[in-house]
Amino acid sequence: MNGSLTVSGLFTDLYELTMMSAYHAEAVDDLATFELWVRELPPDRNFLVVAGLEEVVDHLLALQFDDGDLSYLRSLEMFTPEFLDHLRDLRFTGDLWAMPEGTIAFAGEPLLRVRARRIEAQLVETFLLATVTFETMIATKAARVALASGARPFADFSARRAHGAAAAVQVARAAFIGGAASTSNVEAGRRFGIPVSGTMAHSFILSFPDELSAFRAYARSYPEGGTLLVDTYSTSSGVANAISVAKELEATGGYLGAVRIDSGDLAAEARVVRSMLDSAGLAEVRVVASGDLDEFAIERLVADGAPIDAFGVGTRLGTSADAPSLGGVYKLVEDNEGGRYKTSTNKLTVPFTKQVYRRSDGDGAFAYDTIARDGESGVEGTPLLVPVIKAGKRVRENDGVEAIRRRCRRGLSQLPGQLHGLRTADHQYRIDWSPALSGFVSPSRLKPRRPEGERPRDRFGRPLPWGSESELELLDYESLPPARSHEMAVDYFNEQMFFPAHEAWEAAWRHTQGTGDEAFFNGLAKLGAGFTHIQRGNAQGAWTLIGKAADRIEPYGPAHRGIDVAGLCRELRAVVRDLEGAGRHSPEHPRDITFPTIHGSP
Repeated sequence: MNGSLTVSGLFTDLYELTMMSAYHAEAVDDLATFELWVRELPPDRNFLVVAGLEEVVDHLLALQFDDGDLSYLRSLEMFTPEFLDHLRDLRFTGDLWAMPEGTIAFAGEPLLRVRARRIEAQLVETFLLATVTFETMIATKAARVALASGARPFADFSARRAHGAAAAVQVARAAFIGGAASTSNVEAGRRFGIPVSGTMAHSFILSFPDELSAFRAYARSYPEGGTLLVDTYSTSSGVANAISVAKELEATGGYLGAVRIDSGDLAAEARVVRSMLDSAGLAEVRVVASGDLDEFAIERLVADGAPIDAFGVGTRLGTSADAPSLGGVYKLVEDNEGGRYKTSTNKLTVPFTKQVYRRSDGDGAFAYDTIARDGESGVEGTPLLVPVIKAGKRVRENDGVEAIRRRCRRGLSQLPGQLHGLRTADHQYRIDWSPALSGFVSPSRLKPRRPEGERPRDRFGRPLPWGSESELELLDYESLPPARSHEMAVDYFNEQMFFPAHEAWEAAWRHTQGTGDEAFFNGLAKLGAGFTHIQRGNAQGAWTLIGKAADRIEPYGPAHRGIDVAGLCRELRAVVRDLEGAGRHSPEHPRDITFPTIHGSP
C-alpha cells in the first residue's frame, strides 16, 4: 500500500500477549488456522464490501518488536526474558488467504484466513479485526450511498468528522473503494492516488466585505471550474452573485464549475438555484449539495427529482452513523489435531479451513454462495479466497484503489436487484453449506426460536393459552442455508412432525426467492401445512393444501434436491383422494390413512 498505516507489534490486546507467553512456556506453537468473518449484517445491510486487506498485508510483512517495544513489555513485569527474546526475533512466516478488496461478501463467510505458527496467528488478531471490520464497514456504507445516488457522483467530505486523523485516511480510501468519486482529504489523495476535490467554507465568504467580493477573490485564484458556496446569507442572493461572477469569468475566458448549497431544504433550494442558473444561460454550471447527507437522504432527494448534480457526504459516511460497528470475529478453526469449533450458545462456529465458492446465473448475476472445506471436491463455483502471502512472502501484488473500486462496482452490478435496497431485503442472499460442513450446522447446535411475545404451541403447532408450557420447540431455521433447513424438514416430515417441517421449508422458500427453487420449497411448505391440518382434524383444509403442494413440486420431477418427486406426488394424489369429502379425522381419532414417507432420489 502506498503510504502505509502500519504500526508496531504492540498494536494488540494484552491477552494476546499473555496467551502467547503461555503458549511459549508450554512449547505450543504448532501451525493453526484462524478465520475472520462477520457474524451478522448490521441493520438495513444486505451485503458487505470487503476492504482493509492492503493494510493487513503491510502490517504482516513489517511485523516486529523493536527495542522500545520490548523495553515497555519488560517494564510490565509480566513476561519472562525467554519470551521477550522470542518476540525480538518474531516475524510473520505464515500464509494469508483473503477475498480481494472490493469483493461483495455476506455474513458468515470467511473474509480472510491466516495459517501460521499459533503465536504469530494469535498476535495479529487485534489488528486484523480493527482494520478489516472498520474499513469494510465504511466501504459498505459508501457503496450504499453510490446505489442511492446512481449516476450522480458523491465526494467524501468526512475528514473533519472522522474518529481521528488515522481513521480519516482509512475512511477516504474505503469510501473511494465503495464508490466515492473523490475525497477532500489531501493526505489520502497523496498516499493512495485518490482524486481530491473541495469547494470553500463560509469563513471564506465572511472574510471579505461582502459575498460578491469573496466570490470575485476566489475566482481570480481559480478562474476555471471553481465552486462557489451560495448559502452563507441567502441562497437566492448567493446565486445572483455567483451568476455575476460566472459572466465576468466568461468574458475573460474562464468559467464557473459549480455552486454548492449546504443548508435548508435542499430539494427546494436546488430548484431555485437550477432555475436561476438556467435563466441566466448557465445550464452547464452544476449544483452540488452537502449537509448531513447519507444514503437515505440522497435517496429521498433523487426520488423527489431534486436538480442536484453531485453530493458531498461527510459525518454520516465517515462514522457509518446508522451502523457504526461491524461484528467481526477471528476464530481458530483448525490445527494439527483437526477441526476446532465453539459450541457456546449463540456463538457457534463451524470447524475446518474453508473456501467460499460463488455461482452466477446465465446473466452473470450472483445466484448463491457455498461455504465448503478447503479442497473439498464436487463444489461448483468461483473460489473467492485467494493466496496473498505464502510462507511470509507476498505472492499477490497490490491491485491499486482504482482496480479495487472497479471490482466493487462490477460486484454491485451483479448483486441481485432486491439486495440493492437500503432496507433489509425480504429475501436474503442464498448461502449454502457444503456436504462436508453441513453436518456441523445441525439442530443440536441451532438456537431455539423464542421471539418475544410468541405464544406456546401444542405438538401440532396450535397456539396454547398464555402461560402454558409449550409442547413444541421451534428452531431458528432462518439462520440456516436452505439446503440444511430442507434436510431438517425432510427428517421432521418422516417423523410425522409436520408443523416443524412446514416452518423449516418455509424458511428455505424465503431464502430461495429468484433462484428457480422458490416454487419447489413453497410446495413443500404447503405439504407440511397440509399434513398439519390432518393432525389437527381439518380434512378439507388438508386435501386442498396437499393437492396444491403436489401441483407445485411435480414440475421438478422426477427427482430434485435429493427427493423422489415423482414417487412422492403419486402418494400425495392418493392421500388427496382418500381425504376428499372426509371430515372425521382428529388427533384423538385418526383416520385410516397412511402418512407418506419422503424417499431419496431413485
